[in-house]
Amino acid sequence: MTAPAHPLTIGSHVPPFSLPDSSGQTHSLQSFYGKKALAVLFLAANCRYVDAWHDRIVAIAGDYPNLATIGIAVTGDPSNLANQYPFPVLADAGGSVARSFGASHTPEVFLFDEAHTLRYHGAVDSDPDESAATAFYLRDALDRLLNTGLDIYLPETAVVGCPIKLT
Repeated sequence: MTAPAHPLTIGSHVPPFSLPDSSGQTHSLQSFYGKKALAVLFLAANCRYVDAWHDRIVAIAGDYPNLATIGIAVTGDPSNLANQYPFPVLADAGGSVARSFGASHTPEVFLFDEAHTLRYHGAVDSDPDESAATAFYLRDALDRLLNTGLDIYLPETAVVGCPIKLT
């Protein structure tokens, strides 16, 4: 069964979650309070699209100190991904969090503001091939959200990646 085709809509609040990281420590939404924005990225080991966007995701997480970033591993062992990212990667073994977000692909980004309201949903940028990317959706959304607080110009973009298959 593939994940639902209806993701959260812009203006929705982040669904509550409580998931373990690769060391067994449980993280919930409250673990990420205190930042101006929260980026939730659905990731999967052995997905060529996650691999292609890896360096850009890591750079974004490092370039925005007011951003709390978490990865949600929807397949495989999260420890495979946890060692590759500078933020917690949580295990969604049963897919309940992916279902609650309506996530359909990896990587898929859900960006929430300080009030945990969804402000951007979609791809990291316009192309998995970094040299071919011409639009930087997540960076543009973060710049707009964190620097001006105004609406994001392009709040939703198409998600390109590996389909999430839930049982």
